[in-house]
Amino acid sequence: MNRMVYILVGICALGLGGAQGQWNSSDLQNRATVKIIAIGSGAGGTAGSGTIVDRRGYVLTSFTTVGRANTRGGLPGTLIDPSNQYLIMAASPSDSTVRSRWVARVVRADVRQNLALLRIISDPGGRPASGRAFVHVSLRSAHGHGIETPVRVVGFPRGTRSMAPTGRVLVRRVRNLLDQLAWLELDRPLEPGYCGGSVLDESGRLIAVPVCNDRSSRVEQVRPMDLFPARWAAELRQGHLSGVQIDGVPQLIQGKEEHAVGAGPSRDERHYYRIPWSRPGTVRVSPNLPLSLSDARGRVVRQSSGTLALRSSDPRTLVVAVRFPESHRRVTAYRIKFESTARPARPTRVAAPQRPYVAPPKPTRRVAPPRPSPPRKASAARPNVDPSGRSRGRNLNAVLPPDAYGGGFFVESEKDVGAANGIVSGTILDANTGRKISGARVVVGSRGLALTAHLTAYLRGSKSGRLFRRPLIGRARSNFVGFFRVEGLPPGGPYPVAAFASGYRPTFFQIRITDSQRRIDAGQIRLTR
Repeated sequence: MNRMVYILVGICALGLGGAQGQWNSSDLQNRATVKIIAIGSGAGGTAGSGTIVDRRGYVLTSFTTVGRANTRGGLPGTLIDPSNQYLIMAASPSDSTVRSRWVARVVRADVRQNLALLRIISDPGGRPASGRAFVHVSLRSAHGHGIETPVRVVGFPRGTRSMAPTGRVLVRRVRNLLDQLAWLELDRPLEPGYCGGSVLDESGRLIAVPVCNDRSSRVEQVRPMDLFPARWAAELRQGHLSGVQIDGVPQLIQGKEEHAVGAGPSRDERHYYRIPWSRPGTVRVSPNLPLSLSDARGRVVRQSSGTLALRSSDPRTLVVAVRFPESHRRVTAYRIKFESTARPARPTRVAAPQRPYVAPPKPTRRVAPPRPSPPRKASAARPNVDPSGRSRGRNLNAVLPPDAYGGGFFVESEKDVGAANGIVSGTILDANTGRKISGARVVVGSRGLALTAHLTAYLRGSKSGRLFRRPLIGRARSNFVGFFRVEGLPPGGPYPVAAFASGYRPTFFQIRITDSQRRIDAGQIRLTR
């Protein structure tokens, strides 16, 4: 029986697929759940679970199953198998015992989301798997699944070669700073082998993936498919994925401040950053969160809170971890920055050859006779005013801008402000205290831009500042009295607008520039923590 399903992540479709054979709906879901084993040198016999989510042979699993999501045993963001080869084992129609079926490679991964996408390339004998239609399940948003919702978890417990479906109940939903569903908690923990497996709803769709901090820990939280990267879905719609791209461990740049958001209350959540080779230096994070420095083998070099010093004797390959302690139950936005304190090398001076000193000739000085001054004409004009009526003094109104006495603003955009362009301005305040917020950022996106998702990717560190600014048509920062002004906006709309600051929830609204209304007063924008 042919069956066609759409793999959905929110409103993003991944592909079409079918299945043939004597399988019923439960058997098809079991067959789409596979066991993943690292087969390369030095892999150490690691194993986990995964789910086939595309008919072309793409397997979704937890990044912990195929890579290092922390500093235990190496650098975070690296693969367990250096050769990037993983054995895929699946159940047969006759029983639930799994057998070796295919070989897969990691093509996309995200360390912070703890998700990885593998592509099946061949069978164990080396025959290519291209053109084969794989049995798979579709993805579904977990947004409509509330508390006390029964789910079905499919995976392979550690030490077994058979599949073990089990029932669980969702008991908690955790949202992040942008009010997005970040975690789902189950009523009982799962065995370590379920990490990377399937959490299915009553219709057999994949709504979450069990994830764990390491391969030996029990699974207590599952990652909802609402956070499946939209970029992966777009690339899958365009064709097969090639190469290996691992996100979630960005590189800190000298003097550049990075903004990120914690995913919410979870067990031992950490964000990792690669450190430049410049030594000595300092890493600062605001607010004062715990920091730890680790080398390439995962050994902790130094720990601190708020500020971490890098010494000249430290190894060149280092990662710094921003840790959210378990006692910190609030979702946190933070800023991190690396500054090098190394002195620039002085250029070596080459001594010029010595020459005999020759005194220069003394110049002859001529004295001109004094010239008589012309007679001074009397003027009836006022003091400091020339005969044309213009002031001889400096016109301060022409030199200083009209907002130089406290109403000034910072305009980051370099676009021309013509008569046909629009302006939006306002004041940003703290919703609880009414205090004016300085340094808050206001961005205006192009028409049709999904600014909420665009800003979320930037704050999480999965999108660089250059890519974040590309689709924007205007941006500004508030001054010390909370006032901002964005100029150079073209007529049209509606344009999405976002106002955000460190430690506050972003606020979103829309504006429209028309011929009759080119100046828009957004009034007081109140940000909540």
